[in-house]
Amino acid sequence: MSVELLSRSDDFGSAWAANEAILEGCKKGYVIRNVSCMAVAPWIKEGAEELKHCREIDVGIHLTLNSEWDGVKWGPLSEAGKTAGVTDEAGYFFSSQKQFVNRGIDLDKVMKEFDMQLDILFRLGLHVIYADTHMAPELFIPGLFSCLSEWTEKKGLINAGKYYSLPEQMIPEYTDYDEKYLDSVDKWLNLLCENNQYFYITHPAKKSEELQLFYNEDNPKGKIPKERNQEYPSVSSPLWLTWEKKYNIKFLRYSEAKEQLHSEETLRRIIVG
Repeated sequence: MSVELLSRSDDFGSAWAANEAILEGCKKGYVIRNVSCMAVAPWIKEGAEELKHCREIDVGIHLTLNSEWDGVKWGPLSEAGKTAGVTDEAGYFFSSQKQFVNRGIDLDKVMKEFDMQLDILFRLGLHVIYADTHMAPELFIPGLFSCLSEWTEKKGLINAGKYYSLPEQMIPEYTDYDEKYLDSVDKWLNLLCENNQYFYITHPAKKSEELQLFYNEDNPKGKIPKERNQEYPSVSSPLWLTWEKKYNIKFLRYSEAKEQLHSEETLRRIIVG
């Protein structure tokens, strides 16, 4: 029996610093098996040129309706998305999922926006296997959950919303000192039980001036660069070779994983708390 780890790195394309960290992790092949790509983000085109050559991972689309950072913004790719009721006065996606509530979102136009986001990744040469969502808008927009289920089936994609499973401590704890973070990963892995499938999510990025733009009311300047820089070695460290044996880990792509019975409840716990 083994611990099955569905290991996914998110927000590919959001920053070149994120692309570099994720690509390095993919090339080393220790832990990353799935990469979620933001078609609306500024660095997706450049990143896709390298990502499409990483054959040992499943590529996913990170369907996006939110633009949460104050220093960097993105918005709809389609004309339908611009009038779907998901943008602010400047034309960017809302910063918070709570802004969707009681707004009368046009689901048909949202799905056309998702069509465009997927088409962009296909045009960039990416072989998209699965679909997940950025900040889980389906938990806040009535009817979107079922629309996503129908949409993924129609597109022939795996619906990542059916695969969430986490221990009580959802992710490794961030630390005051960057060099201590890998100890947190080790402790988190020790919480996992054999013969179970778990979701391991990371947002790795190399610390840079670019990442200083990633801040908002809930995340003061410097917090996100520190956390994502700690996750960078967690996807590229050879310690995974030791942990793989120590904890009897089997790393999974979505195309190899099993749907989880309580996935929606787990997603709510991740997003809502």
